[in-house]
Amino acid sequence: MRGASEWAINEYNGNYDILPYRKDPEGSQAWVADNEHKTQFPAGTTRDHVIERMIKIIQAAAASK
Repeated sequence: MRGASEWAINEYNGNYDILPYRKDPEGSQAWVADNEHKTQFPAGTTRDHVIERMIKIIQAAAASK
């Protein structure tokens, strides 16, 4: 889909990260993890804070299109 973006919110033992995905630079139609732009949160970060940050990321991406 043109202009689409893909992110994942992951939780491991109470620690969260937001991982963006991008189109495979090798040319396939797959989405691949973009670990260079991963947002990691410190231990103890609340789920609400992670969601608020994800909303800001989505809004920034929409504004830049």
